[in-house]
Amino acid sequence: FKASQGGEISLRYRLTTHAGPCDDVVAARFGAEAATPALVLRDYMRTGAATGSWLSLPEDAGILLTAKPAEDGDGLILRLQQMGGQAGEIPVRASIGLVSACLTSPLEVDGAPLPIEGNAIRVPVDARAVQSVRLRFSR
Repeated sequence: FKASQGGEISLRYRLTTHAGPCDDVVAARFGAEAATPALVLRDYMRTGAATGSWLSLPEDAGILLTAKPAEDGDGLILRLQQMGGQAGEIPVRASIGLVSACLTSPLEVDGAPLPIEGNAIRVPVDARAVQSVRLRFSR
């Protein structure tokens, strides 16, 4: 391609503040939230509490978590990105009936199953790596 290209380039910036040295996890989370538009869903037939969390993990784990429906429609795909330099097992707890969980490839091919202990799983994540997991819930 040409070394220089004419034309107008549109850029957008979002700034935030922080106290002390910059934390990679906080910066990555801010960037992901700023780049992703809010998704608003309505619960027309509420069956539980008006507020709450359906999926949780420790805040101090240094994990950037994203979730999406599986491409084949079979469950939910979580992507856990370890932002720190430490490998370990990350506990993930669901507030609704978790039926099965397994590690997946980035292309969502199922791998090793993960044991479920009271609607919670432990996901092994290498240092500075991304691990994909498929969750299936009761209907």
